[in-house]
Amino acid sequence: MRKLNVRFFLILLVAVALFAGGLALVHYFQQDRIAAALLWQAQSARQAEEWDKASLHYERYLEFKPDDAAVMIAYAEMLEQQLEKQPAYSRNPRKIVYLLEESLKRAAGRDDLRRRVVKHYLLPRMRRYKDAEAHLDILQRAHPEDGELWQQRATCQEQLGQYEPAAESLQKATRFPPDQIHSYELLAGLLRKRLNRAQQADAAIAEMVGNYSRSHEAYLARARYRMEFGLGDVSADAAEAIRLAPDNAEAILLHAMALQHARKIPKAIAQLEHGLKLYPNDPRMYKHLAWLEYLGKKPDAARQHLQAGIVNCPEAFELQTALAELLIQGKMFDQVHKIIAELKSKGVRDIYTGYLTARIAVARDQWTEAVLQLEKLPFGAFTRLLGPCEFVRDRPGTLESPLVWEHCEYDTFTIKSA
Repeated sequence: MRKLNVRFFLILLVAVALFAGGLALVHYFQQDRIAAALLWQAQSARQAEEWDKASLHYERYLEFKPDDAAVMIAYAEMLEQQLEKQPAYSRNPRKIVYLLEESLKRAAGRDDLRRRVVKHYLLPRMRRYKDAEAHLDILQRAHPEDGELWQQRATCQEQLGQYEPAAESLQKATRFPPDQIHSYELLAGLLRKRLNRAQQADAAIAEMVGNYSRSHEAYLARARYRMEFGLGDVSADAAEAIRLAPDNAEAILLHAMALQHARKIPKAIAQLEHGLKLYPNDPRMYKHLAWLEYLGKKPDAARQHLQAGIVNCPEAFELQTALAELLIQGKMFDQVHKIIAELKSKGVRDIYTGYLTARIAVARDQWTEAVLQLEKLPFGAFTRLLGPCEFVRDRPGTLESPLVWEHCEYDTFTIKSA
């Protein structure tokens, strides 16, 4: 009977263990090298503004290093920068929220990340108000006198149908910085729209102006409130806002609108030209100027303003849609098709490109084609074809005067909050 060579067996075991350990060590170092290379590629692509490549390399890196909170935060920041270029209603921050939530699991004390998560949860494409409240509970324990957090709490409560608690939250928000004027504005809107307390709403606005009479923001807020609820002329507010802040973009736009309504078109144009010198990258200045030129039956001048705006504000696709409207009216359909193709390449929503395609069909009296195009769009597109005019507020404190269609009267306004 053969005997087991114990010495040889032990040597074999040791050799196998060493070999396996060596393989594991090589794999570990190789994995680290691959991860480091992917991270370098992601950072290089980001610096080169090759966002898709950067995203791909970040994703692959996180497959190797799923617990690297710093890289998750950096990746989220890059995605946020791209998100900010989109209109609020079209922003989809799901990937950002995932990255930030995962980061918070590893760094629960990062209140700055938690605040960003709350803002993303409140976006129109998310509307996850319960999730936002869970984070607000944590934030408000540490920051009970933060007015922004009380505003966000009120937003959640209002969207969940809790109107009385929302009003109480906004009352608290008016007492704490950073944006007490806007808190008053939100409170007044809530009291009028949700609780049918017009007198209390007016009193809140009056209190706001009394407390902040030296701030142009108070007069801008009162003007928005009056326009939203049809409470009369805003020219006095426009004049006071421009007196207090002659170089403020919002004050310039409001004052130009007031001058236009007073039929002082040359002064309105001069006001907007002053605004353009200060804010050459503000698309609203170009749109309002184009509108005034259009009112003056100067479509060529209106097109020039819009074309200049497109050069200086390449991400403001609304300038291209406004230009397309003017080109359609001038029967310049080939140029409109180029604009539609460019909008599609930028990922602009089909509602805009489809609408413009339908407008071309209408201008060509191709009614069947127009109907086919419009049937693909949400119902709101029909109202645009019929020519309503909007005075849109895309975000708190922002006044916007979009160019509208030929048969639209500019004295009808609808204010919308993002």
